[in-house]
Amino acid sequence: MGIAFSIFNAYWVAVMEVRWYVLDGTCLPLFVTPVFALLLLAFLNYGAQRIAPKWALKPAEILVVYVMMVVSCAMVGHDTIANLIGTIGHMHQHASRENQWLSLFGDHFPDWMWVSNDRTLARFYEGGKRMPFFDFFSPGLLSGWMPALAIWVGFFAVATATMLSIALILRRSWIEHERLAFPIIQLPVAVTRKEPDTVLLSRLFWIGFSIAAFISIVNGLNVLYPSVPRFNRVKLVFLRDYFQAPPWNAMDARLGAYPFGVGLAYFLPTDLSFSCWFFFLARTAQQVFRAQSGLLTADYFGEQSMGAWLVLVVVLLWGSWKQLRGLSRRAVEQEMHREPGDVLRRRLAIAVAITGFVAMVAFAHAAGLRLFFAVLFFALYFGLAIAITRVRAEMGAPHEIYFVQPRSIIATTFGSNFFINGAGPFAGGHQSDLAIMSSFFWLTRGNRNHPMPNYLEALKIGQTMNMPVGSMTFVLILGTVVSLIAAVSANLHIPYFYGGVAKLKGFKTWVGAETFQPLQDWLVNPRTPSTGSIKALVFGAVVALSLSYLRVRFVGFPFHPAGYALATSFALDYFWFSFFVAWLVKAAILRWGGQKSHRNAAPFFLGLIAGDYFLGAFWSLYGMFKDVEVYRMYI
Repeated sequence: MGIAFSIFNAYWVAVMEVRWYVLDGTCLPLFVTPVFALLLLAFLNYGAQRIAPKWALKPAEILVVYVMMVVSCAMVGHDTIANLIGTIGHMHQHASRENQWLSLFGDHFPDWMWVSNDRTLARFYEGGKRMPFFDFFSPGLLSGWMPALAIWVGFFAVATATMLSIALILRRSWIEHERLAFPIIQLPVAVTRKEPDTVLLSRLFWIGFSIAAFISIVNGLNVLYPSVPRFNRVKLVFLRDYFQAPPWNAMDARLGAYPFGVGLAYFLPTDLSFSCWFFFLARTAQQVFRAQSGLLTADYFGEQSMGAWLVLVVVLLWGSWKQLRGLSRRAVEQEMHREPGDVLRRRLAIAVAITGFVAMVAFAHAAGLRLFFAVLFFALYFGLAIAITRVRAEMGAPHEIYFVQPRSIIATTFGSNFFINGAGPFAGGHQSDLAIMSSFFWLTRGNRNHPMPNYLEALKIGQTMNMPVGSMTFVLILGTVVSLIAAVSANLHIPYFYGGVAKLKGFKTWVGAETFQPLQDWLVNPRTPSTGSIKALVFGAVVALSLSYLRVRFVGFPFHPAGYALATSFALDYFWFSFFVAWLVKAAILRWGGQKSHRNAAPFFLGLIAGDYFLGAFWSLYGMFKDVEVYRMYI
């Protein structure tokens, strides 16, 4: 069942996010389509337990299907394979006399890195080839994509193996010893619990579900039949529309009260949800101050976020290392006795993680990236991956950190002129460094459907349901292999069917543009390191470090460094008001009702998530089968 659901999910997500650019289900920390399947199976299973008990599924079986669909989303979604397919042929398809890409940096890439066959690219971008799905796998059609596609997919497979290995290494520390909260798994675990503990029997759950579903039904009908009224304030509203006079019109803030956003934020720690909306408003105030005073030449939010995330990486890695070293030998031996295969599994995970990292560095070096920068690039990449995974495991917050990428950090710190003209022992220039780092932009762009936090959450689900670690690891490996094949197939077949630039509203042409246009700008207009950017990066690091210290020094300190890091990146632009609403409600419940009232209210907020997700996914299915544009529950 998991394999079948994963394959269907890959095509479903690709149609919605590539063909129509609706749903955006893989942009959220809790993916939409797996929750729809989970709820559907739970509803059907609830009936099967009464009508035909022998056909009923166990909770762990339902969660295996859910986990495999989550892995499918991590492979097919916005910032993984969909981005790769949008980048792999972009340079040769869009090179022109005006941009001079081929003469400017075409020679800096190996021939095997990109697809360059004119006939292959023309069919892909123009589309109109309404071929049966399996005819797509004919050797004549696929030959134009080789070897570039096979090499990149193999590279990504190595990356996923490395991420899974790191998750297995961190599993015991973060899941069993620190007992992190893992807010994202609250809904799937609560839905699949056995009676009478399942949330499906809660009246509050169905009240929340009904409110969110009603809003989605009304707004969905409005898209199909405009005469139907709609709820206007649920989706994003630009504040500058109401404050049009300077300096207030400098605010780049959007107001949105997504039901699922309020539901998800309810399970965040109050200090984090408070910090998220507080620092976002502080960021907005900085925009107004800049417009009023003229003292700042730029906002430098991306650079501030870079500094804050780098500090988070160091703090989290140091804390995890100390925690791992601090485990007593006796405690480790007791746990090893409880799980006899864990010693071998841990050693194998360490070996795979080291081998995977070395292989990725060797890949980049073979492509033309100097060894020092190859090591630095992937050290930053996996450091950020661990930080994102920790933020998800501890707090469940969204993590679209668009401005925080290894390429941007290195280019900001060294300056593009360093790679072109060189300095000291680096004299002579190495433009290929910038080019090869840019070739990995598809992997590092937004981190929204990052595989690593989803791997760790799956291991937590397995522990919650008393599944052996080895069994869940096998499920994750199987799901990754199946989903990689399905994700590549779906993201190639749909452009051939509709046309990459003909009928695909959400095709990732901008990912290719974001890959090569900055590279063009750096080579044509080389820059020395920006003093303002460096100062902003240092400022962000100092703020995050200070907040980290004060949280340890003073009990009850209200500000969280992750809130500052998220607010200055792109992660909270759509969610800050939802976080404010959830924080206000949760703080009031805890203040006047205590922890018991907080636990009792949880089903209502789970219902908000479930209702919004279920109807949002339903509208996307309707649009896929009817081939029409439908209501977008998000953005």
